[in-house]
Amino acid sequence: AFESKCLACHSIGGGDKLGPDLYGVSKRRHDAWLTKWLKSPEQMLQSDADAKTMLDKYKLPMPNQNLADEEIRAFITYFKWADKNLQLQGKEQPQPAVPGATLPPNKTLSGLPGEVNPSEGAASSAGKGRGKP
Repeated sequence: AFESKCLACHSIGGGDKLGPDLYGVSKRRHDAWLTKWLKSPEQMLQSDADAKTMLDKYKLPMPNQNLADEEIRAFITYFKWADKNLQLQGKEQPQPAVPGATLPPNKTLSGLPGEVNPSEGAASSAGKGRGKP
């Protein structure tokens, strides 16, 4: 689902695109915020200061992806898995979407995880290439 819903505008560790690099998003945002954002970004843009800051930076609002609650939970699980398991390489650090959110200096990610089935755990995704939550 990441490839079909997110990859056109986001990366995980590859730097900003039309939207922010999503590496570290589960460390910068709590689950409730991510759930609200993925469920209805247009509502968040009306009331949430951090969402407004992202819009100021990226200039394009995130379109509503019409995600079911189960899909949202799977995305959050995927983001947590990526934030915990992707290996850092010595490359320039992608800039965080929100000022103050940082990672170690001069680091970026290499590789993206394969399919992550939360019931199987991260080990089941090894070697499957880019995939879906």
